[in-house]
Amino acid sequence: MRSFRDIDLAYLLLNVPVIRQLFHWDCGLACSRMVLKYLHPVSDEEFQRACWELKLTESVWTFDLAYLMCHLGIKHCFFTQTLGVDKGFRNQKLESRRKTCSAPEKSCGATAK
Repeated sequence: MRSFRDIDLAYLLLNVPVIRQLFHWDCGLACSRMVLKYLHPVSDEEFQRACWELKLTESVWTFDLAYLMCHLGIKHCFFTQTLGVDKGFRNQKLESRRKTCSAPEKSCGATAK
């Protein structure tokens, strides 16, 4: 019998469900739901409640997704690379947005670097 280590990861297929984003700004939430459905199922109600509690209702940044995973009890390490920012968000200051999210960071032990 082959072990997981013997599998060529280039050909590993996972049965991850496809979930469409509902708005133009929620691609990160849709991706998070796909990952959660596959790895750590939570109900739609629990996911929506977490989004509401974290105020993820009209704009979502990378650190919001990390806090969301913490809020849902997912142990993780979150990395991102910005390839470009939608110019429509140029008037929204990242640092001021991040400061409004300090409570989730402290409560779940997350750190932003």
